[in-house]
Order: sequence, then C-alpha cells, then structure tokens
Amino acid sequence: MSHWLLHFFGLDSASGPAYLLWSGALSDLGEVVLIGAVYAFVRKHNCEVRRCWRLGRHTTDGGHHVCRRHAPTGAPTHQDVIDAHQAARGRHQLHEHGG
Repeated sequence: MSHWLLHFFGLDSASGPAYLLWSGALSDLGEVVLIGAVYAFVRKHNCEVRRCWRLGRHTTDGGHHVCRRHAPTGAPTHQDVIDAHQAARGRHQLHEHGG
C-alpha cells in the first residue's frame, strides 16, 4: 500500500490509527448523510409536476401531490379547510353512533 493512501485514511499516525481515520476520511461521512437526507426529503415531498421543486402540499382528485401553483383548483382557503374538517367530523360521529 502506498504512503499517500495510508496518510489519506489516517493510518500512519503516531497518535493511533483509529483517531485519524475517524477525524479524517470518515468525518465526511456525516456530511454525506446530511446531504442525502435533505435530497430524500425534497424528493419525497416535492411537487409531482416535472422539474418543479416546490413542496407538494395539495392533493388533487387523482391523488397527486402538487404545489399551490400547479393545483388545478388553487390553494384551499381557510373556510375550505374548516368546512372539510366539519364534514369529516360529522361523518365520524355518524359512524360512531351506528348511523
């Protein structure tokens, strides 16, 4: 094994090979994991329209998650959210009472 490779991995240290390996080449592992986590989050939660990197917070009737710009009916208003909540609550109460 050549000297540069031993030095890169921190295996030529007098203070111990594990110390320089962990604080040298392996310290970049945490950064790679963080970058990968951000990429996975964006990939999972982004708008399903091709090349749109906005977060897809709205669900269409077809089950697609899209951003406010690409939502066919636009973003729901505050009153829309309240109405949907009350309708779901009414269905839940009917179901509990055997209706």
